[in-house]
Amino acid sequence: MNTIEKEAKLFEAGKYPDKNTEITTEDLDAIIANAHRLPLKIEHTDTPLDGVLGTVTQLYRKGTELFGKILFNAHAWKLLSEAGARKLSVAITPDKKRITEVSLVRFPRVADAAVFKTDSILFVGEIPANPEADAMADIIVSMKADNKIARYRREGKITKASEPFARALFEEAGATVRFEGAKKNLAHIFEEFLKAMPAAVNFSELTTDDREEETPELLKRLGVTADQVRKYNTWEVNI
Repeated sequence: MNTIEKEAKLFEAGKYPDKNTEITTEDLDAIIANAHRLPLKIEHTDTPLDGVLGTVTQLYRKGTELFGKILFNAHAWKLLSEAGARKLSVAITPDKKRITEVSLVRFPRVADAAVFKTDSILFVGEIPANPEADAMADIIVSMKADNKIARYRREGKITKASEPFARALFEEAGATVRFEGAKKNLAHIFEEFLKAMPAAVNFSELTTDDREEETPELLKRLGVTADQVRKYNTWEVNI
């Protein structure tokens, strides 16, 4: 399963009169010391998606602020990002020693008995927007797709006409497909398909530019030289 790790600010040390409590840096250190993996929830309710969307894997402190690393399912993160779902609610125990729950929420709110255990203290957190990092991640995905497309074009397994379809599959990082009884990454399965198939370049589909680009590799495969091609000056080759 492809994953994406994001940093989230959970809360910070300080006085919270509305919660009748104060959080010190010592409390943050105690919470970090007692950290354990937590499934990310939605709106503080138990759903089949608990732990599927993501998991809080690490806690650490930056000065007076408590941060966490959340490991998202890549496909889930894409949907959450498009929806702008970045607000978090974080619940800790009354003794301020441990986080009991982290949830994605639309409107962060104070805990109420209908949703929370009465012994929870609730704080508002957020996954900061980082357009530069998100843009760079997209660029990296695109570059990897470029490299793979160039490779399989050289091998005669992708033509210029099929390139947009191949790109769409290579760049769909989080998509899965059922294969041999299990869910597997779609881009990985597509690449395995390309590796398994023989070269299948149709000369009639190639433009002049395509031919010039593909010529060295194709001539090598056909066992002829560029001089021989120029001598006979034809692409009407019967195979």
